Amino acid sequence: MKSQKLWCSILTVLYGFLKSCAFLLVGGVAIAGTILAVSVYYESPMIWDLGVSFVKHFYFGLVAGFLIHEIAHALLLSITMRELKDIRTESSFARFSIIASGRSTGRGIFVTAMGGPVAAAAFGFFMNVVSSNFDLFAWYFLHLFFLLPLFGDGRAIIFGIRHWRSVVDIGE
Repeated sequence: MKSQKLWCSILTVLYGFLKSCAFLLVGGVAIAGTILAVSVYYESPMIWDLGVSFVKHFYFGLVAGFLIHEIAHALLLSITMRELKDIRTESSFARFSIIASGRSTGRGIFVTAMGGPVAAAAFGFFMNVVSSNFDLFAWYFLHLFFLLPLFGDGRAIIFGIRHWRSVVDIGE
């Protein structure tokens, strides 16, 4: 039962991310396609390199970083929550997040909030160590800024510390 909820939460995050960021992903394809078409038309290797660099940084840096971040949250929610009722996605123009409803301890909320940014940064660090030519580390490292109280993860960390041992209802 736990593994079924785990996969269900991951699929919910993937579907919500693709649905909410479709305009961003399609826009990236349009920009990259235009740059690459212009480079082929003018036979310019410099413009081609610009287009490839854009695709690499946009999709493998920005988009993949947020996917890893949010999937880590979903995995940890499925593992740490005492009673997980539902996971839903919430998005606006410049924001994508997942919201769970159910019961959890403060410690579980803390671990879940830390998990997203730390997983993204750890992935970036791992790729930087494994591949000497991995120049996307900054995209993944920047996720650590979400641990500041200005952002939702930072506020959740503070909430988790305040209610460390108690069981709280969330998302209701």
